[in-house]
Amino acid sequence: MSLFIADTGFIVALLDRHDKHHEWAASHVRAQPAREPYRTCEAALTEASHLVLRARLRAADVMALLGDGSFVLDFDLATEQEPVTRFLQKYSDQDADLADACVVRMSELNPRATVLTIDRDFYVYRREDGSDIPVNMPERV
Repeated sequence: MSLFIADTGFIVALLDRHDKHHEWAASHVRAQPAREPYRTCEAALTEASHLVLRARLRAADVMALLGDGSFVLDFDLATEQEPVTRFLQKYSDQDADLADACVVRMSELNPRATVLTIDRDFYVYRREDGSDIPVNMPERV
């Protein structure tokens, strides 16, 4: 069974029917009926909670994804602080943020997982071992 890590943009697009990437996100969910829950981190949920307010949605809508079991928190920043900090230092010229760093670290901890994102920086970012991060994103970002 495939593992997926949900970045902020995927979460927002999934919830906001007016988002230009909504159909991409919704079609991904429809295509994965018997799947593991999407994995994510608190940083991505925090960003998504802020961004959905712009779409006149509620931050509680983000938390509902956890409540219905379709998403699970699968990251402990306290444990992963050092590699996250190294990533942020390495990519400071890319304006990498905490959510990006946590999602990249999650991909290192789950090497077979695919990151669902709308952030093209994930084509630039590399894992600590130098390998590419498997990503799935809409064709036009």
